[in-house]
Amino acid sequence: MGMRVGLGPVFAFESLIAARRWQVYGLRSLYVSLLLVGLMLTWGPSDQTISDLEQAARIGRILLLTVIAVQLGVVLLAAPAATAGAVCVDKARGTLLHAFATDLTAREIILGKLGARLGPVMGLLACGLPVLALGSFLGGIDLVAAFGAELVTLGVAVVCCSVALLASVWARKPHQALLLAYTIVGAWAGVVPTAIFVFGTGLPASLGHMTLFLTNPIVAAFAPEFSTPINPIGLLQQGAFLAGSLLVSILLIGLASRTLRPAVLAQANRPQKRERTATPARLVDYIPGPPLDANPILWREWHRKRPSLWTGRFWTAYAIASILASLYVIGWYYAWWGDGLIRSGIHLVAARINAWQVAIGLLLLSVSAASALGEERDRGSLDVIMTTTLTSREIVWGKWWGTFAMVPRLAILPIWVTAGASMITGSGLGLLFMIGLILAYAAAITSVGLALATWVPRLGRVIGISVMGYILVAAGWPLLVMLLPRLPYFQGIPFNDQPNWQGLLLASPFYGIHAMTDWAARWSFGGDYSAGWGYGPAAISEATWPLIWIVVYSGFALILATATWKSFDRCMGRIPESRQEESANPWRDGLPRIRPAGPTGR
Repeated sequence: MGMRVGLGPVFAFESLIAARRWQVYGLRSLYVSLLLVGLMLTWGPSDQTISDLEQAARIGRILLLTVIAVQLGVVLLAAPAATAGAVCVDKARGTLLHAFATDLTAREIILGKLGARLGPVMGLLACGLPVLALGSFLGGIDLVAAFGAELVTLGVAVVCCSVALLASVWARKPHQALLLAYTIVGAWAGVVPTAIFVFGTGLPASLGHMTLFLTNPIVAAFAPEFSTPINPIGLLQQGAFLAGSLLVSILLIGLASRTLRPAVLAQANRPQKRERTATPARLVDYIPGPPLDANPILWREWHRKRPSLWTGRFWTAYAIASILASLYVIGWYYAWWGDGLIRSGIHLVAARINAWQVAIGLLLLSVSAASALGEERDRGSLDVIMTTTLTSREIVWGKWWGTFAMVPRLAILPIWVTAGASMITGSGLGLLFMIGLILAYAAAITSVGLALATWVPRLGRVIGISVMGYILVAAGWPLLVMLLPRLPYFQGIPFNDQPNWQGLLLASPFYGIHAMTDWAARWSFGGDYSAGWGYGPAAISEATWPLIWIVVYSGFALILATATWKSFDRCMGRIPESRQEESANPWRDGLPRIRPAGPTGR
């Protein structure tokens, strides 16, 4: 048969399926609603009148920057989540092996799946154009800058989808593909902002260094904001970014096409369970685990979640980087005593390192929580569990505690850094609040993942929603809260009547851990450095905000976990047992009991 022109029948089939899903149109409506809310906040009070053209242009410019930030964030989050399960799900169901028996080539399969996932993302971006058209009546919107931002966003979408598709070819499970894709995309998008945030470096002045910085999608999208008369940056550089993105995507697609058949056939002929010999798996065996008689689901989750060879390497790299960063901070605290701590600003470095460690760890927890129940539901092993005498409460709470058990391993290094710093500075309250916030954040993330896996049948969608929701709260909420005081509506409110923006920011796991670590690690003797979080006349009122968010997140986690347990039978199609109705204590089957374990964990 001759070579077909176009993306092939795979694209036609999957595009038709995607066009009939209401979630696609719901996401577009949500995206446009976010842009309209940004337009409303940018405009300010409803009775505001524009006094001159300069004020209108200023409002239009803020609107343009808001639209660019929202659409870039949506693409970075939605594109990998929409593509990571493209090949993994078909491998798990066996339908990809049937496609190999046809005359379809690997290129047609890869391009078809890429085009079917890229189309909705492009449609999502197109929905923001009418909002920009409405804002253009204000003036101040540079059409060249807007067009350049669209080019950059298009390149980011193509690269993100290509990376996620290649990860889906290599990985065996959707959460592994999503983890790999977000790691690569996060490293690409976060290296430059992290260097600026952690080390306080500014943008380079030379054109060569600026060109290197323009490989970052965030810098490239806002390139006109960094333009200077000496080094002008504009549409030409953004077009070069798009060309480079397309070239990288072509290479990734070619690599995915070449490795598709060998990878799928090798994974199909390899047993699903194989001996785990990685170092993290052997270390987990020596950690005390739950007994089998207390809750079989919890015991099974403890041993099932031991890292495999593939994920063990990722965890090893993450642990090594975290340990080195923690040792760096502790070493500086003991090397610089007294005034040296103030001059070195090591308390800020400690806060940023802890914030990134906890934020990345909770991101991994969101993936694990979504896949704990979703994977078994997708491959059918949950049906076997539901045929046993185990109650739905035992299943849900066993899954919950099995996922939450990884939190102490994620929090041990941040707690160690904060405890070492608080012993020198004498600020122990920040350490206690940080521990409480970590546990509250983790409990809410665990409950959200299990609830989504119970209420949403598709595994890829569950993982995508869980990860996107977490990133929106961790990164999107601080950006929104920091933007609100700069809007015309809040600039007209007196300072004493302004909301407590610092307290509201604690809803973000990243900022919450940053603020509490800074509180515990800051040297608290007078001077200008005594005006940080928790010091000064507002210390008592500020201390109530961590307690508020600990209670809010803990209560939300308990309510959502209870709702998941109550709706488990109906969502899974299980007939309720009379044994479930006779139990009066909802926590009886959920609380874990720990006993020391030997080398085998039994």
